[in-house]
Amino acid sequence: MLLLRRLRLPQFLASGDVSHSQLSGREAESSPPTDAGGRAIAFIPKPEQLPFDESDPDDYRPNSRWAVLVDPVGSGSHVDDITLIVEEIAPGDRIPLHTHPINEVIAILEGAPTVTLGDETRELGAGSVVFVPAGVPHGTDNHGPDPVRLHAMFPSEQIGIEYLERNPAPGTEGDAPQPALVIDARAPGA
Repeated sequence: MLLLRRLRLPQFLASGDVSHSQLSGREAESSPPTDAGGRAIAFIPKPEQLPFDESDPDDYRPNSRWAVLVDPVGSGSHVDDITLIVEEIAPGDRIPLHTHPINEVIAILEGAPTVTLGDETRELGAGSVVFVPAGVPHGTDNHGPDPVRLHAMFPSEQIGIEYLERNPAPGTEGDAPQPALVIDARAPGA
């Protein structure tokens, strides 16, 4: 059973400034642009990535940074059921082995991570893509001297996660992994 446990997420939706014109060079707009059918559309030029914090005792990575993104339009026509995590894994840090009850796609943008998917562990490089089926254990290690930059996409705004290993926060080294949880990417201050 997945429990709803609140984590402090670096949400673009909850903070930051959506500029709908930076990509096109137009003057800033007071309302989101629309397509020919009048549906609101959004651009997120460069989301701010924030450090991980102690709110998740199973994934303590204070030198890594991330942003959780959902369509910020929020009302009316918008893209729902998609979450994008933009992440930078610092040298020496790792995403501990874990599972999700939904599929995930990971695109490696920079760096040379070691990725475990099920029983396979491989050294990957920039341009690699990993398709993670629901329920399959996976994790990512950065043994290199440079940050690993990746994007992870989920077909939902609610992402279940169960840790099988831990990056323990200070003072929790002897603890077992927390129960499975659900991250609600659209919930402000989740």
